[in-house]
Amino acid sequence: MAHFVYANGTAAGGGVIASALQIGASVSTSWALAGLAIAAILLMVVLRPRAQLRYPLIALAAVCLLPIAIDRIAPLFAQPSHAIALRVTVLGPDGSPQPESRVHSSIGGEPKRVDTGWEFTIPAERRGARITLFAEGPGGIEKGRRDLVLGPEPDQSASLTLSHPRGATVRGIVVDDRGGALGGARVWLAGYGGEAVLTDATGSFELPAHAAPGEGVELQAEANGRRPWAQQAQADDQGLRIMLPRL
Repeated sequence: MAHFVYANGTAAGGGVIASALQIGASVSTSWALAGLAIAAILLMVVLRPRAQLRYPLIALAAVCLLPIAIDRIAPLFAQPSHAIALRVTVLGPDGSPQPESRVHSSIGGEPKRVDTGWEFTIPAERRGARITLFAEGPGGIEKGRRDLVLGPEPDQSASLTLSHPRGATVRGIVVDDRGGALGGARVWLAGYGGEAVLTDATGSFELPAHAAPGEGVELQAEANGRRPWAQQAQADDQGLRIMLPRL
């Protein structure tokens, strides 16, 4: 069997293997590893080294081929990537389901109606992403919002509760039957008598509406020697005119 020896007595095959191992430590691409494995196999065929050199060459070829095999075979056993089915249930301020509400999300997409409310189909790569859900009641007044992070499960659910905005006000002026400003008149919102206000010298007043802009509210007004007044108005009305004629 052919066997080559350097001048210092070391086997030629051993020197080649040492060099090959140094090269192997510096490569990382699949093509480079494949080339190194082929070189090791050729060395075994051409040099026909003894057993103490043959086994390291076999190990070198195996170590080079193993990552390539894993890289090619692993995808065959990987779990398929499924889209996320996110079901959204909308609840009213009292906690009752609101199936007629409209929903949308910060990542877009048209939801489809399901038994429990709405369902979004979200790409699988969005797992772990933070999204925001929005809902609007049937009348467009009650609104809801919720932030959430998508989990790894293919089927997920979330609920959000609608709330009633309360920031609107009602402003206006109280006048007598001749159109003159009526100061000191008492004005309040039905159901909120404890928040009644008195008009100033110009007859002006302002009240919290306890309702969303555009929603109907009932105002009441009275003054000494005047007929009481009650009328429907809209929240956020800034130009209401109330006339209190004499008794």
